[in-house]
Amino acid sequence: MRHLQSSIFLLVLLTISVNAQDLYRRSNDTIVRRQVTTDAVALAPVISTCTKPGSFAITFDDGPTETTDILLNYLKANNYEATFFVNGLNYRCIYDQADVIKRIVNEGHQLCSHTWSHADLVKLSDDQIRLEMTKLEDAFRKIVGKVPRYMRPPYGSYDTRVRGILASLGYEMITWDIDSGDAIGYTINKSKAVYRTSIRKEPFPTPHLALNHDVEPSTSTVLAPFAYKYVIRKGYSPQTVGSCLEDGNWYKEEVEPSPRDSSWVC
Repeated sequence: MRHLQSSIFLLVLLTISVNAQDLYRRSNDTIVRRQVTTDAVALAPVISTCTKPGSFAITFDDGPTETTDILLNYLKANNYEATFFVNGLNYRCIYDQADVIKRIVNEGHQLCSHTWSHADLVKLSDDQIRLEMTKLEDAFRKIVGKVPRYMRPPYGSYDTRVRGILASLGYEMITWDIDSGDAIGYTINKSKAVYRTSIRKEPFPTPHLALNHDVEPSTSTVLAPFAYKYVIRKGYSPQTVGSCLEDGNWYKEEVEPSPRDSSWVC
């Protein structure tokens, strides 16, 4: 009887382990897009890198600011693609930078959410999290008539509760597998070394998704040009996040933009 009870117990543990592992489908340690449920509550997928072999998504956070325009000039001159995770009110008010947001979309880049004020979502209440997302959605509707499906949590901070709320709002979460360190004081040379080391460890065609910050002047003028040239030299194709995930559905809502009025304030 003891042997039978032990066998049943081991079988139950094995079943639990298999079910837990099946919550995520992984490819090269990447969490692949999937609607995950726990106790019937949907959780927003967390995607940490690209899935298309040979692709490399170079992304930029915390704008828009005047330096975003400088970066856009460089991208346009070289016909490069980028993904921008923007805030509503961080370094600048998004309504004061509306022309930059329009450039991002009109010039073929991908626009994504980085919350309204760059708050740590884990530290907010449920209602505050929703407000961080929906307030920025309102600005996107007014300025470009597009509401992104993808978002990046500030500081890369999230938990199960945050994922549940974001899923209810129709979002998928994008993190990164390469952090240039530009936002935490890395010198340009140290940030360049991050790119070199990361690609040396996992070379072409292993895909990558890199975090940078266009609000850092040296990133927009020096690091970004280096990153694009370097990854291309290593055989990669720089792409938007949507493209490197082979997903053409970048926006969950598309409407007519609104003319500027008294509501365009932060």
